[in-house]
Amino acid sequence: MNIDPLHQHRISVIRNLVGDYVRSPSLAHLRSAHALDKLASEIIRRLDVGSPLWIKWNDVRDELARASCPCWIPAPMLVIALNALPGPKLTATDVTSRIEVLQEELGEWPRDHLRSGCEAILKEEIEAGTELMAILYRIRSHIDQEEARLHEERERAYRERTAAERARIEARFLAGADSKWTPVAGSKTVYCRMNGRVFRLVRTVDGKQELERVASYNSDTGILVGRYARRGDATAAVREVAYKPDFLP
Repeated sequence: MNIDPLHQHRISVIRNLVGDYVRSPSLAHLRSAHALDKLASEIIRRLDVGSPLWIKWNDVRDELARASCPCWIPAPMLVIALNALPGPKLTATDVTSRIEVLQEELGEWPRDHLRSGCEAILKEEIEAGTELMAILYRIRSHIDQEEARLHEERERAYRERTAAERARIEARFLAGADSKWTPVAGSKTVYCRMNGRVFRLVRTVDGKQELERVASYNSDTGILVGRYARRGDATAAVREVAYKPDFLP
């Protein structure tokens, strides 16, 4: 079978990378989505770098371009820096097009909320005479730190909202209003009120949800409504029995 030289090159690249991937003595990574994503990215990178479709690009230029993807570096500056590296002259279109491809491949784009910080670092380091690759590494470190900080802020805000909502539901229940499931004073057992009736949900040793109709949250005994596999099933049962004749005398 005659194979076009371009296709032969691409087949060879893919064969070698996949061969290395499946040659590992551990098979666990074969089912790992993260490992598969890394393999796919490496295949794309190797095909792009070695492909006549990007004949002006080599590994060195690609390394700089990849590092710049999320960093808010002005395109003219990148053109100058890349043209200082070995290889044919690059135009602004060469650079912006390649950067867009790499951003899609890596899933890395400049984020608006990080722009001012990135540009401040760039200005400071240019004035200090730092070379671009070193600047990119500092900016990427800044991006990682800021994203981690913002993630923690979002997580903290979420925890605070969740805690406030739980407190609101518990207060509503204790005030005698209808409410969703809530522990009371830190109890493992949860309670809800619907149509003015109190229900208690107890998790049994076998993992089931045991639903009881009780007079109040501090009642020692109650009337069993049913046993359910999930809380959602118990909630559906509450909606049904809360408007039927009451179990309690």
